[in-house]
This record gives sequence, C-alpha cells and structure tokens, in this order.
Amino acid sequence: VRSYVHYYMSSASTWSKENTKRAFRITNDQLVFCNKPRTDVLFDPKLREGKNAIVNKLKSGRKAVVYMPTQRSLGKVKMPMDELLDLPAIQAICEQNNCVFLIKKHFYHRNEVEHLERYPNIFDITSEDIDPETLTYQADVMISDYSASYIDFLLLDRPIIFYAYDLEDFLKNERDMYLKFEDIQAGYKPQTK
Repeated sequence: VRSYVHYYMSSASTWSKENTKRAFRITNDQLVFCNKPRTDVLFDPKLREGKNAIVNKLKSGRKAVVYMPTQRSLGKVKMPMDELLDLPAIQAICEQNNCVFLIKKHFYHRNEVEHLERYPNIFDITSEDIDPETLTYQADVMISDYSASYIDFLLLDRPIIFYAYDLEDFLKNERDMYLKFEDIQAGYKPQTK
C-alpha cells in the first residue's frame, strides 16, 4: 500500500455511516457525509438516455438476468464463471424462458476473460462501458452476492437471488457487510451452483 494514497467513502445517513465504518474497517476521518442521488436513475428515464445501448441490444426484447458480484481482493482473486456457475444449465434456462444472462463483475475484474462462445444467451459485459445503476434498472432479475448493488435493486421490487458460494471465506478474508447476511430476507440464497 502506498503511504500517499488516502481512501475515502461516502455515507448518506447515520445508520449507513456506522455500518460503512464497520463493513469496510475505516475511521471517521475517511468517511464523508453526503447525499447519494445515484438511485434517481431508477425512476427518471431521462437519466438513462443513451446509456448501456449494448445491454438493450443484447436483450433485444428478452428479459435479462444480471449477475453482479462484488470484487474479491481488489481483483487479485479471479472469478472464473465456468467454475462458479453452471453455464450449460443457465443457457438451457435462458432458452426456455426467452432471456439473456448478463455477467457484470466489479471493475477490478475487468481484465478477466470469459470464454462464453458456446452459450449464445450468456454474455460477459464486465469490460464494456456500462453504467451500473442503469444496468440495475435494465435487469429483470438480479443475482448478487455481497455487492451493495442489491440494495439499489430492492427499490424496483423485482426478484433477487443471493449467490453466496464463498460467504465464510469472504467474511474472513475480505470485509464485513452492511447487514448480517443471515438477516437479509429479500430473496433466495443458494450456496452452490
């Protein structure tokens, strides 16, 4: 870690401030109190105009299941989708239900290459220029793990799945969470692919 680099986060409420400090193991002087208007894009179509055209093209009138996992060790721990997900089964489900499966890993993982040529309904859009909040709106179903993206997605009242394949390892080696994972009752929580 470089000594001249300083890390800061923002918080919009007292509850968020305390949970952000705990989850990310930061101090008060690293936390800036401010509003977070990012979810406005979920409710104002003008804020989504011209964004994520590639997602609309991939959807092409179909539903989209979007997998948005959080980063692992600042991108140092790879997230190979063919090992973490049952891609043949996902492809079959997509074909049966006229949908696409979009993978949007954290930007720390943007250089990881997925070989999805065998799966015409599965697309890795991690390295694309994607606005995550607009993508949240474009998702008909979200699959996440511990990413805060699920909190914004809950505002849309759409189905969510929490794929917690490495919960114990994540809590031990990465960081804590805003809420205890076992207390989140917003969707299904499979632990295996």
